[in-house]
Amino acid sequence: FGLPVLEAMAQATAVVTSTGTSMAEVGGDAVVLVDPDDHDAIAGALAFLLDDPAEATRVGAAARARAGTFTWDRTAEQVAAALHEVAA
Repeated sequence: FGLPVLEAMAQATAVVTSTGTSMAEVGGDAVVLVDPDDHDAIAGALAFLLDDPAEATRVGAAARARAGTFTWDRTAEQVAAALHEVAA
């Protein structure tokens, strides 16, 4: 699901994660997305955040705000809605 990414985001940590995975769905536009097979892109994204503390802080703040939208209540509502849809 992406719980490690979500946990880091909840701590206002700037996250670099993979495109094309559930991590991208969890992080949305509040994380730095890279091709998981492109080692240079991963290194570049990490260097970018390490070299620009203001940007890392901005990404971390956006990450915390996005993480706040993932609640157990919202999860329960979405599961119940999906079950009702399937049962209909």
